[in-house]
Amino acid sequence: MKCYIQLADYGALLNLLPLCLADAESGEKSCIVTTKPYADLLEGVSYVDCKVVDCQPYEMDKAVDWTLDHGLRPGICTQVNGPAELVKRYTYEPVGQKSAVTTSWQKEQWKVAGRLDRWDDCLPLKFDRRNLVRETRLWRDTFPAKNLGKKPIMLLALNGNSSPFPNKDLLAYLLKTTFGDRWRIVEIPKAACLYDLLGFYEKASLLVAVDSAPLHLAWAVRSLPVIAFANDQPIMWAGSSWRPNMVWYCRYGDWLDRWQEMMSVIEAHPGGPNPNIVAIWSAYESKPHCAFSFWDALPVSIGACGRDSAGLLKDSKRVPYLRDCIRMAIQKAKPGQMINLTRPGVRTVDLLGVGPAYSYRMQEGSFAPICDLFTAPREWWKDALQDIPDLLLDSGYWWSETLRAVFLRRGAVDITGVCSRPKPEKSSPPLTEIPPRMRHNRELCEKYMTDNGVTSRYPAVTEQVETIPLDTSKLPPFAYNPSICKVNGKLCLSYRYHFDGDARTRLGIATIVDGAATNPKDLEFTTPAKGNSLEDARLFRFHGETSVSWVESTLEAGRTPRCVVKYGHFDSGHKVGRSFQVKGGSNDGTSMEKNWAFFESDENLFAIYASQPVQVVLQIQGETIINEYKTPEARWPYGVIRGGNIVPYDGKLLRFFHSRTDLGLGRLEPRYYAGACLMDAKPPFKVLAISKKPIIYGSELPRYPIHHFKENVVFPCGATVDGDALILSLGINDSACLLAKIKPAALNL
Repeated sequence: MKCYIQLADYGALLNLLPLCLADAESGEKSCIVTTKPYADLLEGVSYVDCKVVDCQPYEMDKAVDWTLDHGLRPGICTQVNGPAELVKRYTYEPVGQKSAVTTSWQKEQWKVAGRLDRWDDCLPLKFDRRNLVRETRLWRDTFPAKNLGKKPIMLLALNGNSSPFPNKDLLAYLLKTTFGDRWRIVEIPKAACLYDLLGFYEKASLLVAVDSAPLHLAWAVRSLPVIAFANDQPIMWAGSSWRPNMVWYCRYGDWLDRWQEMMSVIEAHPGGPNPNIVAIWSAYESKPHCAFSFWDALPVSIGACGRDSAGLLKDSKRVPYLRDCIRMAIQKAKPGQMINLTRPGVRTVDLLGVGPAYSYRMQEGSFAPICDLFTAPREWWKDALQDIPDLLLDSGYWWSETLRAVFLRRGAVDITGVCSRPKPEKSSPPLTEIPPRMRHNRELCEKYMTDNGVTSRYPAVTEQVETIPLDTSKLPPFAYNPSICKVNGKLCLSYRYHFDGDARTRLGIATIVDGAATNPKDLEFTTPAKGNSLEDARLFRFHGETSVSWVESTLEAGRTPRCVVKYGHFDSGHKVGRSFQVKGGSNDGTSMEKNWAFFESDENLFAIYASQPVQVVLQIQGETIINEYKTPEARWPYGVIRGGNIVPYDGKLLRFFHSRTDLGLGRLEPRYYAGACLMDAKPPFKVLAISKKPIIYGSELPRYPIHHFKENVVFPCGATVDGDALILSLGINDSACLLAKIKPAALNL
């Protein structure tokens, strides 16, 4: 039999009972040694032997001696409040502690009992020897009338002895004057035994309680929503811990600043959401939302975790710790339930059955490399806690970058597009100095990335999509930006490569045989390029023949680069006949024209000239534009849509394209993306659908030791249909060629 020594008070005894119930259910009955003023509480349970010692609640030494004298098993002293020297000697030293180590006295009791690992399990509080006669009499004495009407009952428990709330009279007045016409507001009556109040709790719709025994008793009726006030003097450790049935939790010292928030939460009751998902976010920096259609809201409010950055890092701004917030959600969630962690203000859709996954930010139609949503089942989060560093859940990005890396290492997927956020009314001023909380997160993030070998915020492209083996050993070193086209049943591949050690490039073409690029040759043109740089060839079919477009750039020292787009048709093998330079747009050598996408429709030649702010398609004959078609732009939040390659697909046209964003986490960090859109096969070639998120994200992996390496680039230049899939040719980081196999589902249309 386990023996717990707890001489006072009701709250501490109530905190121990879930452990005793767990002991009993495992076949071991517990004993609690307490003093006479509190022993009546234990009359309400059958699973505990109560031993009453004749001493004062603070005489821990006498209680320990009494336990030994009566032949009880050496008692576990769980009294963490009392004379400091006695608490140290009888509570902490036997378990190897010098003082408290947790965030609240309740958890401290479980810690010295060796059971802190069960706290997140939310063990139930149960009274199996309730006195229904006393409960009924107490109810009738409080409500003599049989018909109470239809008003919901709000119980008030505002009289705390050990931790009195200094604003209890103001709180009571505010509640009664504001809600008195809609609620039946009742101050809890004095009961013969504390647990006789359970009959009231089961009939009530809301309990408003300060830090006192009635607050702890509410855990026995978990379905009762609680507005909880917790002590914070002399330190937050002295206040009661947050519990999952607390719909609003406030430290005594914060109430005058947060009372309006409390009123809005009460306004949302009675009646709660369908708790399919537990949605958790930090409410330290924003007010909680109160109306949810399909999730259980858990805004982590100030002080609820028992610790924050102001207390531990001497930071000027209070924010909670990430792991503490996740633990709260684990406590609130049921087995198998999903937990969504978001930043404040994020709008999301119902994500039942999705996860583990994460989503980057969509803000007013624009993408930003900031993770705003993490979702996974309760059990996944519980197992992953061991991997998550002790980060702060602040407004910065270091915690989310670290958490995203944890998610990826555990097989999570990117579901960007399922959540969004409104554009802020005003932008935050730039930080002149990184505050301690952000320095703390940055250090932990950098350590995690170093320790786990994470060198990219995205996995290598070869890990994002299925790839087709391609041996490029016969091509010039570091050939890149390949385009592909089927010719007489064989797959031809064009490529770009640097020569003479400078920025200029040439174009070549090879045939893929048994997974290897063979017989590579430079493209030859009837009209020589005269030293210009030839770039980014794109192969396409026109009138049953292979054709090619490319960019010619002038790269001269001291002069701004200029480029034009040209196209031509192959005479044979690697030789291109007459070249055409379309006269239109800015394709006259005075600007930077590139990324035209040529294609055929009804034996006519077209090129997508622009995609935003409207899509512009040119009908071309030789060097002349004979028609121009404009249609609404395709909305794509990952930057301006450019270039790519167009192939016939399911009676329509499928275009692969690239885009780019320039900002990373508060710094310049260009990144390319590959996406796709479905277009009408006839003029004006309206876009019918576009990828909901990128098919591929540019990654800085792998790195190549060459001067023209450019990180984060993924550049689609060619595509061809291959059975029930598509082969997409990609340039990687201006240094490599890659062939990807794209299934229809991966288009994300």
